[in-house]
Amino acid sequence: MPRGVPQEHFDEVVTHEQLREVLPRAHYLVLACPLTAETEGMLNAETIALLPRGAYVINVARGRLIDEGALVSAVDSGHLDGGFLDAHSEEPLAPTHPYWTTPGVTVIPHDSHSSPFIGDNMVDLFCDNLSRYVEGHPLRNVVDRSRGY
Repeated sequence: MPRGVPQEHFDEVVTHEQLREVLPRAHYLVLACPLTAETEGMLNAETIALLPRGAYVINVARGRLIDEGALVSAVDSGHLDGGFLDAHSEEPLAPTHPYWTTPGVTVIPHDSHSSPFIGDNMVDLFCDNLSRYVEGHPLRNVVDRSRGY
């Protein structure tokens, strides 16, 4: 079951099933979900049109969540103000890709996960899961292959 677990510093966290109902009020849309059969292409011309004029898209997940042509068209038309894109359908991004020349679009090299705390966080997760395993409690961040991630 997809989780829409509230997170500190976020007004709202929703599942991909709830996307269409929240898009009309999303001035900043952050995509932070896995790429599955259900989420691939979830941001397309139809769903982008639901965003308010001047909205901004931030993708720190997977490039294939977005129809890149539809995003560029929405920025070029003025419907969207732009995007901050950490992930792209093909990586590395081709030198001729329109993202490079679309005003308002910022491209970064798929490293938004990077942090000076990443090593400590991984050690903390491992230690917590080891304790949970020894104590017979459910583990955190378990891969569910049936869901595709």
